[in-house]
Amino acid sequence: MTMFVYTPVLTTLLMVQLAVSQHNQGITVPDMTQYHGNMFNGHTAQPNKENSYPCPNNPNCSCSEFIKLKELKVDCTSTKMTEIPANFPNNTTTLILAKNYISEIPDGIFNWYSFMTSLDLSYNYIAELGSDTFTGLENLRVLNLQMNKLRYTHTAIRNDTFRPLKQLTTLYLHQNLSEFWENESYPIQAMKLLTNLTKLNLDGMKNQSFVSEFKALALETLNLGGRFRGEIGQITKNMFHNLPTLKRLYLKNCSIDFVENGSFTELSNLEKLDLSFNEYLEFKSLANITYGLQFTQIKSLNLRRIHEILGDCTKLTEENLKYISNTSVKNISLDSNRLETMDPKAVQYIPKSLERVSVRYNRLAFGKYIWELSSYVRRNDSANLKYLSLASQRLPDRISQGLKQFYLGKQYSIIRNNNKRSLDNLKRPNIHKTKSATLSHDSINGKGSNHESKENHSVYNYDVNDESDMFLQYFSSRCGYCPMSSIRIVIPRNLEYLDLHEMRFRTELLQFCMCENKIETLRCDKNMIWNWKGKLLGLNRLKNLTLANNACSRISYDFFDNMTSLVSLNISKNFLGTPLSKDYNGQTFKKLANLETLSLAYNGIKQLPINFFRGLTRLRNLTLKGNQIAHVDWNTQYMENLSFVDLADNFIEVINESVRKNWDKLASKTNLSVNLAKNNLQCTCQHLDLIKWFSETRVHFMDYKTYTCKFDNGSVGNLTFVSQIYRSLESECANYLTIILATSAAILIGIFAIVAGTVYRYRWNLRYMYYSAKVKLRGYVPVNNDDSEFEHDAFVSYASEDGTFVRQHLVPELEMKRGLKLLVHDRDFVAGNFVCDNIMRAITTSNKMLIIMTPHFLRSRWCCYEMNMARMEAIKTGRDVICILMKEHVRTSGLPLEVLDIIQQQTYMDYPTGNHQHVQQFWERVADTLRQK
Repeated sequence: MTMFVYTPVLTTLLMVQLAVSQHNQGITVPDMTQYHGNMFNGHTAQPNKENSYPCPNNPNCSCSEFIKLKELKVDCTSTKMTEIPANFPNNTTTLILAKNYISEIPDGIFNWYSFMTSLDLSYNYIAELGSDTFTGLENLRVLNLQMNKLRYTHTAIRNDTFRPLKQLTTLYLHQNLSEFWENESYPIQAMKLLTNLTKLNLDGMKNQSFVSEFKALALETLNLGGRFRGEIGQITKNMFHNLPTLKRLYLKNCSIDFVENGSFTELSNLEKLDLSFNEYLEFKSLANITYGLQFTQIKSLNLRRIHEILGDCTKLTEENLKYISNTSVKNISLDSNRLETMDPKAVQYIPKSLERVSVRYNRLAFGKYIWELSSYVRRNDSANLKYLSLASQRLPDRISQGLKQFYLGKQYSIIRNNNKRSLDNLKRPNIHKTKSATLSHDSINGKGSNHESKENHSVYNYDVNDESDMFLQYFSSRCGYCPMSSIRIVIPRNLEYLDLHEMRFRTELLQFCMCENKIETLRCDKNMIWNWKGKLLGLNRLKNLTLANNACSRISYDFFDNMTSLVSLNISKNFLGTPLSKDYNGQTFKKLANLETLSLAYNGIKQLPINFFRGLTRLRNLTLKGNQIAHVDWNTQYMENLSFVDLADNFIEVINESVRKNWDKLASKTNLSVNLAKNNLQCTCQHLDLIKWFSETRVHFMDYKTYTCKFDNGSVGNLTFVSQIYRSLESECANYLTIILATSAAILIGIFAIVAGTVYRYRWNLRYMYYSAKVKLRGYVPVNNDDSEFEHDAFVSYASEDGTFVRQHLVPELEMKRGLKLLVHDRDFVAGNFVCDNIMRAITTSNKMLIIMTPHFLRSRWCCYEMNMARMEAIKTGRDVICILMKEHVRTSGLPLEVLDIIQQQTYMDYPTGNHQHVQQFWERVADTLRQK
């Protein structure tokens, strides 16, 4: 029988790891992938900039002239000005004087700049504005005075300061001050003359409302977010009473701790509200916030970090959300609120109008609310949700066990009950609708009253049998094309963007099937999805996929076969070098005919087969930076649209001639750009043809000034002088001196090889002689007669992975019970001495060296060193030094000859796995062996 499991979107995100472990039981939890924008940052299209040059009278400033737009921009940012020059061009339209040391604006300084539309004086030290400060700027539309030292007083900002600015639409007045003075208030007397002002940035002030004079401004955007001194504290219902035209209200970081019920009721045109970074609001304020939003045109609600960053996990309740369902909100952000769970009854209040939801940087975990969400999604299958980001969840390690219980409980029982029935005989689910009372508050006194609204929420009450019928019908209608053996994933039908990056997933991707969906972008980077086995089915609309930074070292060659619409693929920062190097027929990407952007950066790739990129006929951008590629020799003839190749930070020495010819062809067709920075290019006779190509090609090389090549004599040349380098090499390579040098080099190499071979053949003898002499020089002369007493009965040689066995079994049995004196390196090596000295002294002062033989021992460089030194001690002194305790079976294939000789020639003792008596007999045998002289 087929087993169906419905998995809502939150289950999709939180329970990937469980999906793999429970696949054989038919329990399906989805896994997703990621994408976030393009992997290549294109340049923003600029206006038609005809000319850019140092300004004539102010050479530290930059003048940019836009002829077609009839604009002149003068930029004097960070030029250390202390006063405003009076000699800018009269036709200046944009003047930027930001980040200087200007402290005052002389009256009439702008008299001659009637064409100016934008003036930026931000990040200076201006403390006062005069009556004639802006005289002459009758066409100014944007004025930026933020981050200065202006107080909101009549002396700092005079009542007639802004009188000349009849056309001003945007004013920035956030100040770089730490607190408010008692006599400060919003400068309405100065601003009320700005009849065209639509956008205003102010420092929010405590206990101040916007008086009736603000009505004359017809503001559409108001930003009271405080960077230094914004301290609104409490929002009252009358605070924004005189701003009926307001569409966008930003109250970020204003130290708000209370919002009175009905505060936003009269903002009927409000479309966007941002209350982020007011950490004392908490979710308890949501009811008061959203009550007033019922009467607005709210489309975007940003509630990022309205809880303190540290503390217990939080929960969304029915009381928090009871009014939000009556709003038309489309975009909502609840990032960074330590949100872990949700009241199941609160699910019914989720607005159907939602298109974008972000709950990043929280702690979302499993719970009963997930089951309610699954029902909600099924009941509202035509919902508008298109964007969902649940990235960077700080999931607790205990989540896997809890998820297992959740699945094996409620969901699995439904599956088991319904497996007895045929899908062909399903009945429509018996759903009982009841009308719920909609709570409303009187807009005047804030008291609650229960009444039945015209548009009641339908609350579905169902039992397990009803739910299971719906469960199976839902799968049969949306997942009919999924194979019976696949793990099926159901998400909101219209979802287009899903962000799951940095979710702490530790799993492998098996055969998942996405039921009917419109997903175009998936992000799943910075997880631990280490095996991409696949296939991933049902992703025929997917355009952007990122699986970067997942420590993946395994991939099936058919993993991407069903993603034929992919345009951008980012699988960088994994460990795919080995599996991709074996894809000789280019099967990995053979079905991705629409792919335009591919990133394989930082994957440890050493080489790629010639036909690896077969099928990528539309590829435009290819990134292979940060690998270990030495030879570029793959076939690129079918890449007719290739315009960018990033091969920076590799080991490239050779670029195949066929590749160079194809790049030359593309350079004239697509303006091909190639990045070869930080490679091992060689300026030698062997690579003369490559140097010649650099001097002749029309390919555009990015960061070309940094390209260097290495000569035979070890010197380095810069390829900006490639023509001279080529001519020099061409002459040098034709000289017979090269042959003489080559012959001499061959002789030297031969001599070196002989010497090196001899040293290698007797390397252990040489090492032993050196360290033995070193020990003698330090005053210790090892005795070799049979009657001598050694300092230790045995030196125990073992790998660190076997340390537990030594400490818990070997030492207690041999030292504590049988009185042997052992030398254990973790315990007895002299601190501060070289390791080699400690080893040599341990061997010469011990009667025996007891080797704990395991595969770990043979992989340890120091363990093999100890064994070889003991072998040389035995050869030199003639005493029986080595004793082998075979703890685990080791494979002898591939071992060095000297190690293999010791294992085969020495009698060893196998560690018993039998009863206690055998073990004790074994330790007695070991002790007797170690006491023998």
